[in-house]
Amino acid sequence: MSTPFCYICGKPVKADGLCELHFSKKNPLMKFPSKLYVEVCGKCGSAKLQNRWMNFDLEKFLRGSAEINGRVDEIKWEKKNNFLEITAKGVKPGSDEQTIENYFVALTMNKCTCAVCGMISGGYYQAILQIRGKNIQEALDLVNKVLEKLVEKDRMAFARVKKVTGGVDLKVGSRAVTKKLAALLKKKYKAEVTTSYQQITQIEGKEVNRSTYAVRIS
Repeated sequence: MSTPFCYICGKPVKADGLCELHFSKKNPLMKFPSKLYVEVCGKCGSAKLQNRWMNFDLEKFLRGSAEINGRVDEIKWEKKNNFLEITAKGVKPGSDEQTIENYFVALTMNKCTCAVCGMISGGYYQAILQIRGKNIQEALDLVNKVLEKLVEKDRMAFARVKKVTGGVDLKVGSRAVTKKLAALLKKKYKAEVTTSYQQITQIEGKEVNRSTYAVRIS
């Protein structure tokens, strides 16, 4: 026969032989590991999560690292040296009342360099976009505007710009992005586009080429 009193403190039972306070401690809204670890790029701020580099959102990271018991409506945190003091608001199963709980978690953020930033620092690029002829600055402004949008989904959509006689050269991280930019300029300016390829190395007997998209605006 179950007792109507908490077996820890003797107060009236809420569930499982525990009072409301001790039941809440045994069944927290969020249960975190005692230690959290994440690799963060010191250059761009992205984080390595599930073996992928992506934009780091601390709230999403915390939600993904915890066992959640019910519905979490709000998370706040305060950094204290290598610890996070986390406050969570939400509703547990079988209850209509909102609960507020606090947790202390050790967080280690290891600064390193992500793959894309390493490529940029090392001068890596897959293709060259050459813009020649008229309206060079206008075309370059358009290309930069498009790159700003593309890089939100494709971090290889980076480019290094170099002014040359008669126009500009852009060394672009992604061949697919370069092809898309050349097609955009061709459509907008009715430009002439020619493509060439240069072998730069061989990997396991296969040629690795670098593409050049030459755009001439008349």
